[in-house]
Amino acid sequence: MDYNLYYEAERKVGGRFKLAAVLQKRIVELMRGDIKLVDIQTDNLKEIAIHEVLQGKIELVPQEPQEGELSLREAYNQEQKFPLFDFG
Repeated sequence: MDYNLYYEAERKVGGRFKLAAVLQKRIVELMRGDIKLVDIQTDNLKEIAIHEVLQGKIELVPQEPQEGELSLREAYNQEQKFPLFDFG
């Protein structure tokens, strides 16, 4: 696979970590049987997901907190402590 495609997809989503996240989620969906959203002749799930990103078929959507759950920013603003970050 052409590495220029990775760099282009990286720029499109806003960085390599976001690209890794969107690829991971999409590859899992494809492994579970979702149909591919692009017309390319390959069975390589990573290549399919990269082309879906490049064609704007998929994007990373932030997960909204569930009802009653605070986002990290809201919790920080309310000065709540999380056991994960509480070292004292």
